[in-house]
Amino acid sequence: NSNQDLVAAESLAPGDPSVLFARCVADMDQGLFDLGVPKCEQALAKQEDPMARLMLAEVAMGLEQQVKAVQRVEEALKAEPGLPEALVLKGLLVAQRIAQVPDGQKAQLKTEARQLLEDALKADPKAPRARATLAKLLLLDKDDAGAETLLRKAVSEFKDVEAAVVLADLLRSQKKDADAVTVLEGLGRPLDDDAYVLALVSAHMGAGKPDKALEVVDAAHKLVPGSRQVAMLRAQLLAKTGKLKEIGRAHV
Repeated sequence: NSNQDLVAAESLAPGDPSVLFARCVADMDQGLFDLGVPKCEQALAKQEDPMARLMLAEVAMGLEQQVKAVQRVEEALKAEPGLPEALVLKGLLVAQRIAQVPDGQKAQLKTEARQLLEDALKADPKAPRARATLAKLLLLDKDDAGAETLLRKAVSEFKDVEAAVVLADLLRSQKKDADAVTVLEGLGRPLDDDAYVLALVSAHMGAGKPDKALEVVDAAHKLVPGSRQVAMLRAQLLAKTGKLKEIGRAHV
């Protein structure tokens, strides 16, 4: 299996950057961040890999280590200036700071984040999360119409899942749950993304279709049985729809 292959590679090439990085990813996939991150750090010290630095930046963001996340993004941009993924991540980090600064500093951060995201889209029109984050900046300025226009274009032209999730949330806030379902289902994508599944389930529930919501979460659970978020969502829906006891009786 893959773990045996990795163990064999570690015995044949201990300290090799690619092997260290593979072990780092394997550890973090199991939630063992304390073991995985140091191995990635060792790998990065031996080679210039901007994408690996961005992955560590994402991990740092998830662990709320913003300073380290910024450091990794800057390293990636130094190694490869103009890298779209790095520009998007830097834009996200700047956008996150908006809520943390005094009102007098918010406009400057919005402008900086917007410029980074627009630069990313110039480099790669399909840059993931760029349009979704730009739309969130518009929503901060109460420009719901501008955000919806941007998001609909991203969904129709690029099948942008992040944009679809943000658009669905916007539509649901306007009591347009059925429209949100249409947007999400129109992507025609598999149910392998937790945020997408949660958005679709929420839209079905808001539209008064709990059975459809349960169908979605059951399909997602079969496709990605290891997702804890989907498993928790499934348990909540079974309880809410009164089917938890039926499932229990079926296993007696």
